[in-house]
Amino acid sequence: MGYHHLLTYPQPDEGGASLRGAGFTFIGEAGGDSWSRGARPRSDRTPTGRKYRWELRV
Repeated sequence: MGYHHLLTYPQPDEGGASLRGAGFTFIGEAGGDSWSRGARPRSDRTPTGRKYRWELRV
């Protein structure tokens, strides 16, 4: 389909068993900050805590 890798960022409490089973590799922690900035204010509608980065290379 033209892609080289897939990324997903679940929350740490989600475990990751299904991702491991699907062939994803744990890369590390990511994120944790708000999307809102002074020049472009945003209201956060999703959790802004740390997330885990998982990758699947094809």
